[in-house]
Amino acid sequence: AGIIAGRRGIEGRNSPIAENAQIMNLVVSAESGEPYLKDIALAIRYAVDHQADIIMLPVQNTLYPEDQKKWISEALEYAESKGVFCVTPAWEGAQDLAVETYYPNRWMTGKKELTNLMVVCSSDKNGNPSMNSNYGAKEVDLYAPGMEIYSTYTGDTYQSGTGLGLAAATTVGVAALIKAYYPHLTGTQIRNILLETVTSRKDAEVEKGIVVDFE
Repeated sequence: AGIIAGRRGIEGRNSPIAENAQIMNLVVSAESGEPYLKDIALAIRYAVDHQADIIMLPVQNTLYPEDQKKWISEALEYAESKGVFCVTPAWEGAQDLAVETYYPNRWMTGKKELTNLMVVCSSDKNGNPSMNSNYGAKEVDLYAPGMEIYSTYTGDTYQSGTGLGLAAATTVGVAALIKAYYPHLTGTQIRNILLETVTSRKDAEVEKGIVVDFE
């Protein structure tokens, strides 16, 4: 929330991306372990029905039973039909997403590709990818700042942090800023704008950790 929204200049430290954005905090995580997929699906629908424009989802996962995957697919399709933009962070497993399938992804419905869903990985201040982030030329949409991000912390303090959700929060903040200026844009259009304007590093040489499976 500190990355996305809030008041600027608090103690000279807080620099949210979209200070006029409002946060709808919906809890889907259990006390321990992975979030329940039913709760994620219901939270997506609740957010859409209560005029959310952008939804930040929990980190991608491989544990998606077929019947429960359908709940998430249908909820994301519902969000797409209402023009809502959704962002999910990729897992930090140094895995090739063309080989190992994580959810949610744009092809999970088994029908057409979702046009409102963006998969984001972390990069540092120089645009270099996180050493441990998952990767995929088709499966990952973009890398966003998510390493050593200085922002709000518990107890009215500020800290630098690196985490799975920070790159997604940066992306959501930029999307919220775009939406604030152009409220008529749909989630699909916002995703396209981000893809068309992100800095290309096509010819850059980067150091990246990868996991190779031998059979």
